[in-house]
Amino acid sequence: MRRILATISILLLIVLATVQGVSAITNWQQPDKIGAAANPEVMHSAGHVLVRFNEDAIAAGRVDAAVQHIFGAWYKMPVLPGETPIDAVHRYAASPDVELAELDYIIGLAPQPRLQADSALRAAADFTPNDIYYPDQWHFPPIQAPQAWDMTSGAGVTVAIIDSGISKGGEDLDCRTFVDEYNALTDSSGPGSAEDDNGHGTHVAGTIAQCTNNSIGVAGLAFNADLMPVKVLDETGSGSDASVAAGINWAATAGADVINLSLGEDCGTDLWPACSSDIINDAIDAAVAADVVIVAASGNAGESVVGFPANHPEVIAVGAVDANLNAAWYSTQGDALSLTAPGGDLYADADNDGWPDGVLQETFVEDDQGAPQWNYWYFQGTSMAAPHVAGAAAM
Repeated sequence: MRRILATISILLLIVLATVQGVSAITNWQQPDKIGAAANPEVMHSAGHVLVRFNEDAIAAGRVDAAVQHIFGAWYKMPVLPGETPIDAVHRYAASPDVELAELDYIIGLAPQPRLQADSALRAAADFTPNDIYYPDQWHFPPIQAPQAWDMTSGAGVTVAIIDSGISKGGEDLDCRTFVDEYNALTDSSGPGSAEDDNGHGTHVAGTIAQCTNNSIGVAGLAFNADLMPVKVLDETGSGSDASVAAGINWAATAGADVINLSLGEDCGTDLWPACSSDIINDAIDAAVAADVVIVAASGNAGESVVGFPANHPEVIAVGAVDANLNAAWYSTQGDALSLTAPGGDLYADADNDGWPDGVLQETFVEDDQGAPQWNYWYFQGTSMAAPHVAGAAAM
């Protein structure tokens, strides 16, 4: 069923969706018991490493109960005083109780330009939906959203937004009831646990399921879908492989049908699996086995190799196009790219309407005093393209 949903997303994205096949896999071989995330030149946690224990060690109680469990057989294990993290990886890998050990890479958001919409945006006349700023959402008609809305609005589908959280501090997400909220940074769940303190996750969530046809603000694609906020990034937009893996595991086990990952790590010239981490690979594999569709942003570095985790063969990797439906100048491409979708370009005004060609949704940006400034903001990036595909998959 989820494969059918992924196919629907391709149909909704029409000709600008360029299917280029499964990610190329090199002859790269993973060292024995050393995970894929083993390059000390990549930014990583200094205080712990990630270890996957074997079943015998867990069953026999040989895993210290004081160490932090992430999910499955994965744990955070301490780096000893005077030891480097990569030394710790090799030390743990030498244990017969360990299947894999790797560094905990830092993962997060690429820098993204943003621009506040003017408060005097045009009102719609006889448009459907009737949200007053919908005419400025140029990015929905090219993916045939109006035609799709005649058939579906995503009711009965749950979409997990694995990001910086989601906030209802504005006026145009009040209609949404969040389900199974989770904060991987604090390992807490329940209402309010995944509150957004960055603004990125709220913007992403809006593209997928903003309150729609309510005569307020902007529209979303699968506007009757349920949103599952999963916070894996802090207020700076930074997280780690461990937090992302924990978030994917939470979403899959809590019943998400679609996962959106508008985050990642640039890969340079490395393909999957050389550019990956085993803890996230394991989480993705388990989610896919549970029939979850996973969508991820390809990256904003303008490179020719898709970033991780979008490069995983079971993930729909999404690049960005501008308002002319040409590849955006910042969008990372490559053999692992699955689809393209509107990501915008804040430095262009293709239709000469006086507004930048960004993706428009409600969110907040902190002012100089650190207070959230709620408004309708234009963002650009593959982070904005990915939720178009996630929303289409939900529909």
